[in-house]
Amino acid sequence: MLGSIKKAMQHVVGSTTLVTLGEHRGSVRGIAFSADGRFVATASGDNTAKIWNLELGRHHLTLGSVPENLTGGGVGSGHKHIVTSVSFAPDGRLLASGSYDKTLRIWSLLDGSTLAIMSGHMQIVTSTQWHPTASAVLTASVDSTVRLWRLSKDGSEDWSCFPWGNGVILEFAFAHTQV
Repeated sequence: MLGSIKKAMQHVVGSTTLVTLGEHRGSVRGIAFSADGRFVATASGDNTAKIWNLELGRHHLTLGSVPENLTGGGVGSGHKHIVTSVSFAPDGRLLASGSYDKTLRIWSLLDGSTLAIMSGHMQIVTSTQWHPTASAVLTASVDSTVRLWRLSKDGSEDWSCFPWGNGVILEFAFAHTQV
């Protein structure tokens, strides 16, 4: 986890900081680059995800809103608890986010709206990854399952659940191969 980063995300090459981004009210829990490298998404303990424009070095879009009282429970829009992971769709138009609220959310990066909320995990969603070529998202959870969510245009949920033994899955990635 990236909790020790505390309200800032740095993109570092060698020993040179290219840009520092910081507007979250909670710790940064996860980061992801867009396929074209122009944007980065952050997942935060303030219950939001943010999109940052690396070319301009500034905040671009906030997904969800921070509750009035982070420690007292309050509810904002979007995820109802800490956002743990984020992943850009291959075409860069959508973002998937996972949360302590046990859900996967799909967001439009055009206007920041929630397009889908998917439930099924029994515990915290720890990792989200878009399939590199398909309309599908893979999630992992503290409930020792991996779920593959196929996204359809009519909004219906189609998913498969794969038990993963007795261990907790914190992170995973798709292997990218070239033919």
